[in-house]
Amino acid sequence: MFPSERPYRFDLADVRQNVVQFDRRTLERTAAELHGTEPAPLVFDRAALPRRQDVRAWNAELRETAQVVLGSTPLTPLAMAEARRRTAVAMLRTFPHRTLAPAAPVPVGARGRVQQAIEYMHANADDPTTTTDVAEHVGLSVRGLQQGFQRQVGTSPNAMLRGIRFDRVRTELRYHSVGETTVAAVSRQWGFAHAGRFSSAYAKRFGELPSETLRARR
Repeated sequence: MFPSERPYRFDLADVRQNVVQFDRRTLERTAAELHGTEPAPLVFDRAALPRRQDVRAWNAELRETAQVVLGSTPLTPLAMAEARRRTAVAMLRTFPHRTLAPAAPVPVGARGRVQQAIEYMHANADDPTTTTDVAEHVGLSVRGLQQGFQRQVGTSPNAMLRGIRFDRVRTELRYHSVGETTVAAVSRQWGFAHAGRFSSAYAKRFGELPSETLRARR
């Protein structure tokens, strides 16, 4: 198991190396479907040995998928999507893992469409989701969504979404250590392009700089 937050280079001589690579977002969404939760960052326990029966099932699934993906029959987008989903499920059932984020917290007072909007924000925080997208999802105008947020939780939808992304940054920084990732890489991943403004806003929200969070790995 190779984590996704760092680059790897393979130098091989007279060796055939088979690698299965998943898009992280695809794997997170498959895990959410499998466990009945919201999509969240995954952490695999690379020190844990999978059970023999799970490894056998994993190898069987890979052989079947390889026949589909690498076979002579033209591959349709639907067939490719199903092969990807089946392989992802087999991987998640084989290799021990956990999620970094807990269940999506909803502020006290949020109800109805505002609650639905906040849950949607948590589930799609890693997408380029906008307030307009959220409003359309819950069947409100942008103005109606803004009024509902101010009335029920005392903040704007945009501020709520931004805060959720700050929380995701903090979660990842607390998991990783110096040398595994950088503050710049994690902040860019969650949509914060300006390093100076990000650090200032982060410190205001959490009482410490993002670099301090990264150094103080829990």
